[in-house]
Amino acid sequence: MRYRFMKTSVSYINCLIKEDVEETRGDPLSSMDKLLITLRFYATGSFQRVLGDLVNIDQSTVCRAINETSLKIAKLFHRFVRLPTPEQQQQYVESFYEKFGFPRVVGLIDGTHIPCKSPGGPDAELFRCRKGYFSINCQVTCNADMRIMDLVARWHGSAHDQTIFNFSTLKMKCEENYFGRYFLLGDNGYANKSYLLTPLSNPLTEQERKYNRIHKTTRNLVERCIGVWKTRFPVLQTKSRQKLKNTLKVITATAILHNIARDLNEPSPPPPEIPLPALYQEIHPVVRNLHEALPDNSTRNVIINTI
Repeated sequence: MRYRFMKTSVSYINCLIKEDVEETRGDPLSSMDKLLITLRFYATGSFQRVLGDLVNIDQSTVCRAINETSLKIAKLFHRFVRLPTPEQQQQYVESFYEKFGFPRVVGLIDGTHIPCKSPGGPDAELFRCRKGYFSINCQVTCNADMRIMDLVARWHGSAHDQTIFNFSTLKMKCEENYFGRYFLLGDNGYANKSYLLTPLSNPLTEQERKYNRIHKTTRNLVERCIGVWKTRFPVLQTKSRQKLKNTLKVITATAILHNIARDLNEPSPPPPEIPLPALYQEIHPVVRNLHEALPDNSTRNVIINTI
């Protein structure tokens, strides 16, 4: 699994990106060559490792191949990363209920930090996250099959999860009642709303404690989804030496490839070839939300009494 996909799947991905841009006549590297270089980079996060697998290819050529292929894959975003249609929502809800017993859940939401190079300039420190390194704070929403159905990958590392959600298209759709009577689950970093339920900070009754237990078990799936995504593509766990705009392409491209892997039933990814430094280990502290003073608890109260 040096390229994180089976041979047939790599051929399928190559066909997808060849539909976008025809190969340039006289280019020393074919579309397949560029794809393999890119997948190997995603699997290691190291230009040196990629170069070590290749013969007579300059590092600048490798860099151009990665950036070009990442952009081609990223252009497939709306084809492979999309919210469920009104017809699909019932299927999503049934899948969550069958697995966890939590009713009316259509998706799970969480934030995760992807290390990046300091962009420099007066706003560089905005990218320094709570653990002290530079990062992109990404908002990930997934379904019960750990398929990413929405991704926001453009906010600096110091941005709060609630802030990212407030300015996202996903919140706008929620406010427009896109999911109807269904809702998302999130942690305490978000304000509780009728369309986004969070755990109770101080459960008092057995029914409230039961709600929190099932909520935690269900919501943990989004953390598993993020873990599988990052394990399949360790480039997301190592400090990037790329420019910020290229790092954003890689994040988007790997999210698309994660969904393709889920669609094609690819085997679970092996552990990273390069051990992950403790600095970049994902953490999920309990963060008190101070962004919205008036949460909407009506839907949560109904669920607590019926779960």
